[in-house]
Amino acid sequence: MKIYEKGSTLVELIVSITLFLTVISIMIPTLFTTIKMQRNVNSLVRMHNSLSYSMEYIAKEIRTGKQFQPQSPDKSFIRFTNYHGEEVTYQFDATRHVLTRQITGQSSFDLVSSDVVLNDFRFLIHDRVAGAPQPPVLSKDLPFDQQKQLSVVILANASPADGLTGIATQFQTTVTPLLRSDIIQ
Repeated sequence: MKIYEKGSTLVELIVSITLFLTVISIMIPTLFTTIKMQRNVNSLVRMHNSLSYSMEYIAKEIRTGKQFQPQSPDKSFIRFTNYHGEEVTYQFDATRHVLTRQITGQSSFDLVSSDVVLNDFRFLIHDRVAGAPQPPVLSKDLPFDQQKQLSVVILANASPADGLTGIATQFQTTVTPLLRSDIIQ
């Protein structure tokens, strides 16, 4: 009786190495594509989170604001008095692609994180009664139900700062300041 040693032949070894290399060569491009897609998704999520936070911050201050001032023709800023009685200006800086917040007499700061490149940012103030862009009419002389309510439409066009996606995303929200009879504008 002949005793065979257990092991693999040279042909079996070459076939298994060839199969292994074939599978790896198919999987490597898929792995790189998956990593690139994950980076794109992460940068889009960071951009959305940053803009959502910024727009909610602005909306909160607009909701409680008063004395909204007339705008420039390009609608790149909004100025009003906040609930602390401070005159606040939100302005889109097209040269730096950022949105700044400034209280009159103080230095400004960027409101959107560096993960975001703002391509455009606009504030549209509309009179709710007539629908025409104009400042509100609130007065102690008018009955509360005849005072005009305004709405502010905030429009943003942004891209992730890392440039991986090449995607520009549009954001829009409408904010209505509180209409209270005790606020004189």
